[in-house]
Amino acid sequence: MAPASSIPSKYKRPSQGWRTFSVISTLCAIVLALIYTFHLRPFGLVLVDITYLYLLIMFFLPLCFLHVPASQKTPKEKVPWYDVVLIVLSIAAPAYFVVYEYEVLALGWEAGAPTIPWLISIVLWAVVLESGRRSGGPSFAIIILFFSVYPIFPALFPVSYGPQVPLFTIWRATTPSVKRTSWGYPYMFLVGCFLVL
Repeated sequence: MAPASSIPSKYKRPSQGWRTFSVISTLCAIVLALIYTFHLRPFGLVLVDITYLYLLIMFFLPLCFLHVPASQKTPKEKVPWYDVVLIVLSIAAPAYFVVYEYEVLALGWEAGAPTIPWLISIVLWAVVLESGRRSGGPSFAIIILFFSVYPIFPALFPVSYGPQVPLFTIWRATTPSVKRTSWGYPYMFLVGCFLVL
């Protein structure tokens, strides 16, 4: 029987430092889930649902870029520079919305976010699409892309399921509120799909 290290795998084998990051991120997500599920209040803080969902994205999305290669030709022994950039973006974008949790909720960012959060939401959307392409393949990414931009062109279909909305309005109104928007659930679905892998 061949040793486990000689068996080919479609996943990357990052260095010990990156594996430690992966374990810490997973443990943080488990603790977060316990806090949210059992309504615990560490240090008197209340974990709001939108913050919980963004923190889950922040803990799990980077793991896709850490473990799933961009293509079959990508070296599996190290983490390429572009994956490091995607890891940083997949941590920084949700972290921004966690930091501005109050503004997201109190100022109605789910109805229309200011320019900077809007631009960050586009970056997060692109990062999530790339994670979907890596973990589910190009067809999965195309399906998610279709449903994330569907509100732009429903009038083109024989049976319309909603009003036509400009792309700018969709992007302004969706990402800051992960749970309550048209493509917030595909975000969480993508993260969940990676967990199933």
